[in-house]
Formats: sequence, C-alpha cells, structure tokens
Amino acid sequence: MSLYAFGGLLNTLTSGVLAVVVLLRGKRTSREFSFASFALAVSVWSYFYYCWVTSTDAPSALFYSRAFMFPAIFIPIFFFHFSVILLGEVTTQRLWISFGYILAFFLALTNLSNGIVRQVEPRMGFPLWPVPGIFFHMHLAMFASYVIFFMYLMFRSFLRATGVQKEQIRYSLFAAAIGFGGGMTNYFLWYNIPVKPFGNVLVSVFVAIIAYTILRFRLMDINLVFRYISVYLIYIVGIGAPVLGFAVWSNFGISENLTILFTLIVGPILFIKFRESLTNVVDTLPLFAVDTFGFLTYRHRLT
Repeated sequence: MSLYAFGGLLNTLTSGVLAVVVLLRGKRTSREFSFASFALAVSVWSYFYYCWVTSTDAPSALFYSRAFMFPAIFIPIFFFHFSVILLGEVTTQRLWISFGYILAFFLALTNLSNGIVRQVEPRMGFPLWPVPGIFFHMHLAMFASYVIFFMYLMFRSFLRATGVQKEQIRYSLFAAAIGFGGGMTNYFLWYNIPVKPFGNVLVSVFVAIIAYTILRFRLMDINLVFRYISVYLIYIVGIGAPVLGFAVWSNFGISENLTILFTLIVGPILFIKFRESLTNVVDTLPLFAVDTFGFLTYRHRLT
C-alpha cells in the first residue's frame, strides 16, 4: 500500500466515524451540523481519492478524480461556515457564507463535465494524475481565499479572546493550519510543480487535534463528551488497523471496498455501544485519573 492510498483510507475512516458520532451523540445545533458536514465531506473526498490512487486505467482514474473533486469543492465553505459559528460571527459573515455556497454549487455543476478535471496523464511517478480544466483555477482561488479568510478571522478573534475561548481558537487555528496546509500539497502537481502530495495524511492529524480540543475545552456542547471522546483515537486505531490489514490482504479488491463501507456504517454503532467500557479503561490512565488540565473536574457530572 502506498503512502497516498494509506492516507486516503485513514482519512476516510477517521473523518467519517467522527462525523457520524457527532450527529448521533450531539445536540444537533448548527455548530454540530456544520462540523459534521465538513468532516463527512473530507471522508467522501478521501475515499474517492483512495480509489483514484489505486486506479489502474485512465477511465477509472478520470471518473474517481472527478468524484473526489465534488466534496473537495465544498470543503472550504463547510469549514468556513463552522468557523464563523464557532467565532459567533455568522451575522457579520452571512454574505460570504452565501457567496461561498453559490460558488461551490456552480463549480460542482462544471465538474459534471471537463470543467474541473479535463483528463489524466503521467506526472512525477503518478501514472494517472488529473489535468485541470478551465474552472479548476476558480476552485483553487476559492479554496485559498476562504482558507486565508477564516484563518485571519480566527487569528483576529484569538488576539481578543480570553480564557477557555482563547484556547478553543488556538487549537482550532493550529488544526486548520496543519489540515489545510497538508491538503494544499495535493495541488502542486496539477500545475506541473514537482511537489508530491506528501501532506495529505496530515488531514487525519487535523481530525485528531479537533477531537482533542473537544475533549479538553468543550469546543462543542456534546452530551457525555468527556465520557467517550477521550477514547476516540484508541477506537479508531482499533477499527482502522484491521481494515487496513484486510486491504493489503485482499489486494484492494471489491471485498476491501465493502469492508470500508461496513466500517463506516457499523463503526459509530460499536463506538457508542462499547464507549463506557473503553472509557472505564482510559479513566484509569494517569492522564485522565487526575485533573491534569484543570477543566475536567466536572467530568463526573456528565452522565
């Protein structure tokens, strides 16, 4: 398995399971829905990215490259929407939210043909790399603009914030820099710039940091969050490692794809079912047995 296929598969599982868990266990406010939309878009993008990397013929590679561009188009506006909800700036940024969604839908329509991906060809060791269509440049400009904009808004709010809110923004800003910085490495080869997408796997690091932020600073008001999100990474390794092992054993065949789908459906259900047992084990660790962070003294009230 190549690093790029591994990254796509890992991002699919981590982002997909987290999105479903947030929807199942959260209060389903706009904050939860906006984050879940973003995480689900990352998961779908990563799955089709994985399918594209493992494609062996041009028609399949072209199909999957266009398929992964659909969620990729919406990822920046989804996270921008989540960010302004987190910062309490929905009203002031309503115009940019609306414009972002309208532009994303327009770009998605152009992706139905060759507007975003024109063809695939060999580039820098990749036998079937996508070649940009005429509207791909507009997508990249939108992607970069919204990433820079919400990073600016986060940094501005960080300078003004105090206490726990400041820590929320600090970790979210750091996570966004890692996740989107790693994701941006996918774009160099589209313009024949000899840089491989080595940072793609960092998207999972972004998910891990957001999960840690939820644990430590209550980024979202999720019921029982301190009782189950602390074991999220342990659980994802528990389901991810067997799936990745099966992927190698089955030589990336149809059975492996069905295994990924099964994991995304059953994984959140098993997570909730065994959450208490896993949490009891984790709570015995020194990190969680004491009030290490100063924010967990009320954890026992979350029942």
